[in-house]
Amino acid sequence: SAYVTVTADESGNLYKDGKGLAFTNELADGQLKKTGDSLAGKVTVTGIPSAGEGTYSGILNFKITYVSGN
Repeated sequence: SAYVTVTADESGNLYKDGKGLAFTNELADGQLKKTGDSLAGKVTVTGIPSAGEGTYSGILNFKITYVSGN
């Protein structure tokens, strides 16, 4: 049968004023087979904010693969 897999970068950086804040991503592996299925995961900050308090932003790339099952 058809399913979807999702993967994401395991780590990255968030930025504020050109200064970075490291993080890790733990997206659970698995297959989404029907509407409402989900994958568990968490993002953990692993660095010290070098730009102090405030809002940091960044990009986390996800790869989504559809397998038709045929």
